[in-house]
Amino acid sequence: MRTSEEERTIVSYDAIAEEWVRAHHDTPDYWAAELAHFEELLPSGTILEIGVGGGRDALQLLARGYQYVGIEPSGRLLVIARERLPSATLLEQDV
Repeated sequence: MRTSEEERTIVSYDAIAEEWVRAHHDTPDYWAAELAHFEELLPSGTILEIGVGGGRDALQLLARGYQYVGIEPSGRLLVIARERLPSATLLEQDV
């Protein structure tokens, strides 16, 4: 059961999804140093990402060969992520 605050947050992200993705997805190497270190610690495996957004980080993880499952409560962000990542496992849910 979501709280009213969680519902408002999801409605807000749904309303600004395209704008948010434009503002946050033009930096493909945003996490480059962190991902390189992550690969050292976990060279392969399955990743569960909580909060996929538009899929920026998922693109990087999939490109590195990880098995990937992403969850996103914003239906509109999920549509965008699915357009960008048609073969990824993406679920509309939250924690």
